[in-house]
Amino acid sequence: MVALGQLESLLIRGNTDLDFKRERFGKTLAQLDDGAVTVVTVPDELQQALAVASEDRIDEVAESWSEIEEFGGVVDPTDLAQFLDDLADMARTANRTGQLLYCWTCL
Repeated sequence: MVALGQLESLLIRGNTDLDFKRERFGKTLAQLDDGAVTVVTVPDELQQALAVASEDRIDEVAESWSEIEEFGGVVDPTDLAQFLDDLADMARTANRTGQLLYCWTCL
């Protein structure tokens, strides 16, 4: 959730300041195997920011996002931009159909 929070901050505010106190910010909905598999909410603000982000904005954010500590300097901004393009498409579809985004992780 830290990485997604930083993505949201970069998209909306242009920095990586995090705000974990919102209702749908990484709220755990389901867990299996002591947290090895988890489903959490994606913040509404991130969904909206992705849905309206231009391709140029996504490329710009992917470059900055690739530099966060959590990625350890090993994530290619081009790969992140492709991921964000796909995520933005999901956000647009979710908005169009009145749905929300969720994040599923598996360790």
